[in-house]
Amino acid sequence: MSHEQIPTPWKQVPLGRLFERQNRPPAPGAGVVTAFRDGKVMLRSRRRLEGFTEAIQEIGYQGIRKDDLVIHAMDGFAGAIGVSEDDGKSSPVYSALTPRVSASPRFYAYVLRNYAVTGLIQSLAQGIRERSTDFRWSTAKSVPVPVPSSDVQQQIADYLDHETAEIDAFIANLRDLIQLSMERAKKVADENLTQGIARENSIRTLLGRIIRINEGQVDPRLPQYQDMALIAPNHIQSRSGQIIGLESAVQQGAESGKYLATKGQVLYSKIRPALMKAAIAPVSCLCSADMYAIDGEEEWVSNAYLLEYLLSPEFENYAVTMSDRVAMPKLNRDTLNAAPISLPPLRLQGDIAARNQRNRSDVDNLVTEIETLIQLALERRAALITAVVTGQIDVTAKHKPAAEQLEDDVAQGLHREYA
Repeated sequence: MSHEQIPTPWKQVPLGRLFERQNRPPAPGAGVVTAFRDGKVMLRSRRRLEGFTEAIQEIGYQGIRKDDLVIHAMDGFAGAIGVSEDDGKSSPVYSALTPRVSASPRFYAYVLRNYAVTGLIQSLAQGIRERSTDFRWSTAKSVPVPVPSSDVQQQIADYLDHETAEIDAFIANLRDLIQLSMERAKKVADENLTQGIARENSIRTLLGRIIRINEGQVDPRLPQYQDMALIAPNHIQSRSGQIIGLESAVQQGAESGKYLATKGQVLYSKIRPALMKAAIAPVSCLCSADMYAIDGEEEWVSNAYLLEYLLSPEFENYAVTMSDRVAMPKLNRDTLNAAPISLPPLRLQGDIAARNQRNRSDVDNLVTEIETLIQLALERRAALITAVVTGQIDVTAKHKPAAEQLEDDVAQGLHREYA
């Protein structure tokens, strides 16, 4: 941040002039404090426990106190900087800072997170692992920061706490709307399938009698296969029948054997069946050995209807129940073939699949628009913080709340121009 970017009354000094690093012993029985990438710093147990590597000996652990300004040396570039909400302990990769003078930890948390968003921290810090930097106190203490008066620091922190909370609530409501929309689409699809089966005489049989599963793996490193799209379970969205991006075998560095699939076949992930990952192959492609490439016998079942069945509650209950009998949830070929299925007439199968596809398409369009709104809100949030901590906005003046401005822009359709 240059002197030209801050108001004349503000000074600029190295962070180490305002804060000093603490090195306290952890209190007996203290819980682990984590700095999350959204700026929250709190006891890990208050948020989530999964996804972390637990230290066995806790060598070098330090005490963290409520209201410390905390910087995560390796994830600070991604926003893992904030004011601790709790007493606890942390690994030595954290810098726990307290003011030397009358400086607001909340204000400087916003300043440093703004540096993360703008890429300054990443440019200053040495990377030591992928998607990470090393922003230790030896580097952080030399970073120049603005110094408004103590009163202005508090005013800015209070203003941003309120405004960002309003924007975050706006974003949370949008994410809830996405979840509700997807749940509604799933419910409608399930009802269409159930009602369609009940409307006309349906044949009850076993899945293995009316499908063919591709066999014989190929080497994805061979020239004739390396540029083909390779679809794995991670490319299929759970419960929606949607494929998320296409990458070639060579782009994914594929080496082990894969199955060939033709355009229009049903791809079903046999691992962790509770995730319900199935989709129609959009192109002739390779598929992971963790998937089945399936065709229905045309006189009995369409592939479009087969997809609806594989996404249905009936098949989910069967697949989850059968896969739970083994240590690693997985649906082997014999178990898949033994799944019971109801087959209405082919004409009705087509109607059911078409209605569900239209329903999913409508929801996909809605979700895309909502995700555009979320991205706009996140960018407005970042821009607001930048403007405020650099003194471009006078927080003592009356302003229209940022979240209210977002809602007005949405009502006028301005977000569509943004997209």
